[in-house]
Amino acid sequence: MANWSAEPTKLLCPVKHSYWGRRFADSIIPRLAACGTKDENLPYAELWIGAHPTAPAFAVYGDEPVSLDVLIAEHPHDILGKVVCDRFGFELPFLLKVLSINRPLSIQAHPDPVLAEKLHAAQPEYFPDPRHKPELALAISPVSMLYGFRPLGAIKAAVESNPELAGLLSVQTLERLKSEEDAPALIAEVYREVMTRSSERVAESCRRLYDRLREKTQRTNEEEWILRLAAEYPEGDVGLFSFFLLNIYRLEPGQAIFVGDNVLHAYLEGELLECMTNSDNVVRGGLTNKRCDTNTLLEMLDFARGEPSLVSPVASASPGFVSFSVPAAEFCLERLDVQDQTLECACAGRVQIVFCLSGRCELSSREVRYELAEGDAFLIPAAVQNYTLACGRGLVFRVTVP
Repeated sequence: MANWSAEPTKLLCPVKHSYWGRRFADSIIPRLAACGTKDENLPYAELWIGAHPTAPAFAVYGDEPVSLDVLIAEHPHDILGKVVCDRFGFELPFLLKVLSINRPLSIQAHPDPVLAEKLHAAQPEYFPDPRHKPELALAISPVSMLYGFRPLGAIKAAVESNPELAGLLSVQTLERLKSEEDAPALIAEVYREVMTRSSERVAESCRRLYDRLREKTQRTNEEEWILRLAAEYPEGDVGLFSFFLLNIYRLEPGQAIFVGDNVLHAYLEGELLECMTNSDNVVRGGLTNKRCDTNTLLEMLDFARGEPSLVSPVASASPGFVSFSVPAAEFCLERLDVQDQTLECACAGRVQIVFCLSGRCELSSREVRYELAEGDAFLIPAAVQNYTLACGRGLVFRVTVP
């Protein structure tokens, strides 16, 4: 490996081709990705900008690109900074992604720190790291998603108007829905009964649901989604009933929400920028052919969470940036909020990643200049201390540790 010096370092970021991604012509990812296969027949789902061992970026210096997690392991204090090393060990604590979604991702939740450690120790093949995974999602295009459980009144109405859903519930729970107001506990019981029904019973309920909805001339948003997924799940999927139990939410471009631990959610379509802890831990609850862990999901979920709150950007401590403040110790996402200006930036002893989503700008450090064009990502080691951004008319984001 060539000698490495603490300078801004360009990153080559990997692409993931999951089934739910958009096709080449419809996805933002092919124009952002500097490496990977350019195949018009593949779905483009994710661009990972970070050092998670599942899909690390490669640092460009010397003759051969070096995996970023390997580079950090060899130079942890220079790259991460003492503050980050002391708090999070010798690993990059955050991960940035671009998601390009053509069809719904699995319905899922992310474990809290205690559960993440327990799951990783017991089942490392399914939970590849011991960290929780709170995330900030910022819409690039309009994004539709499921998030959190509906109010009990809305769930009662859904049960009353959808006999296929009611047929998955016990007589006792149906009676409780008529009279009780203990919302979180009763919502939890409704969800538990739906999720633990036999696959045969769920399949029959889905077939009846498909038949009934096809006969309707006017359908609700959730009913339209269920019919869109009927071809993908002709034998049904228990996750389809989550459309009656969870909030359907729409993010407009530029809007952001925070998804905390133990919150049931699913992205349905659209393109977004995600900033999260350096984790890939997912507990699934339907709309997938991957492994679902129903028992763990039922134990961990927060049934009191409703609709998300928008995370509005506020002025950052760094002039020229706005910050999306969230309750996560591992990351802070900032957006460059000026154009045609030159900014003096400081690392404050913490690692940063700068990512250009569109347009261009120029980054310079110690009289060395680097161009940031669309899709470019640069690691700014803590040891750099100071650098300059000459802002053009681009959309530039920066991730660091608060």
